[in-house]
Amino acid sequence: MIKIVGIGPGNIDDMTERAKYTIESADCIIGGDRQLENFSDLSSEKISLSVGFREVVDEIEKRCDTQEIAVLVSGDPCYYSFFRYLKRNLSCKLEVVPALNSIQYFFSKLGKTYEDAVFLSVHGRSCDYIDALRDYKTVALLTDYEQSPQAIAKKLKSFNMKVKMYVGYRLSYEDEKIIEGMPSELENIKHKAMAVVILESLEDYNRECHIPDIDFLRNSTPMTKEEIRYITLGKLELKSNHHLVDIGSGTGSISIEASRFLYKGKVTSIEVKSEAVDIMKENIKKHRCENIDLIHGDAVDALKKIEYCDRVFIGGTRGNFQEIMSLLESKISSNGIVVMNAVTLETLSEWTEYMKCSEKKYELIQVQISRSSRLGKYQMLDGGRPIFIMKIWWN
Repeated sequence: MIKIVGIGPGNIDDMTERAKYTIESADCIIGGDRQLENFSDLSSEKISLSVGFREVVDEIEKRCDTQEIAVLVSGDPCYYSFFRYLKRNLSCKLEVVPALNSIQYFFSKLGKTYEDAVFLSVHGRSCDYIDALRDYKTVALLTDYEQSPQAIAKKLKSFNMKVKMYVGYRLSYEDEKIIEGMPSELENIKHKAMAVVILESLEDYNRECHIPDIDFLRNSTPMTKEEIRYITLGKLELKSNHHLVDIGSGTGSISIEASRFLYKGKVTSIEVKSEAVDIMKENIKKHRCENIDLIHGDAVDALKKIEYCDRVFIGGTRGNFQEIMSLLESKISSNGIVVMNAVTLETLSEWTEYMKCSEKKYELIQVQISRSSRLGKYQMLDGGRPIFIMKIWWN
């Protein structure tokens, strides 16, 4: 029998009696070197995770029918642990012995409840905790050496986030240390160890479905107007974990609105004009969009460095339409979608000629928005220029 044993936040005194009994009864114990040190007095065989995850899986497969095996994981096995990897790679049955995790422990030390909090991790992964603060007053994070409390504090400060930070080092051990403060106070703390971070938002944030034009900073760079953005975003059929590539991002209105839907994904925005990049950087900061990668450069060169994407929006190609479409053939995932906007007949002609040679399904619509204005005591409609929108299903 294979048992995945949670050993708690660190101190062996915080382990459950069931966990201790399971470990003591095992024929073989598997875990990290530091975890195994706590059980060096037991006569059972020890296997360190340092031999490699694949090698550990092979050892478990060989022994699972004849030995009682305890696999030790920090915190609770059901929360960002080695258990997930074992589930994907082992054919034998697994039993979980749950435990207290470090985030639960930290909340208890602070005397706070966590029913309204969200638990996330930047330990060896990325997550948009800034976006999460739009929906939750409290965000708890597991960190690592790269995504450290200092790095989190600097990012929060750069987005002018009003957030109280709590940082816990060596939680549950005798030398545990807890620090609290605003991002500006914690961006240069000296501690280097991994930590648990709890973020408490000090401002009310109401997530809006869409952003009106007036909320975007502007310069001479053209911007996709809000009604066209709504249609374009609808045609893209975004899912929360998608990677969207925005080619010719301009002021960033499409990228920024899309980033709110892609709270588990990201946006890569490509723009060649310096003045557009400058205003987009300001808009990203204003709207606190952590999950946008802005590339200042040529779309063809930028696309060559992108491994994959799920959705593509094309707002401008600067004469490189054919080459861009050719590059996308190897970049877009199955069931991908490309949406393109244009205002000129020449661009429309280029699109239709391309689709004549393609077997892909597509639709083409023309949209014209009229806005009311007052003429004396009367109201009249002023017509905007027609916009062509093409949607291509990339199957």
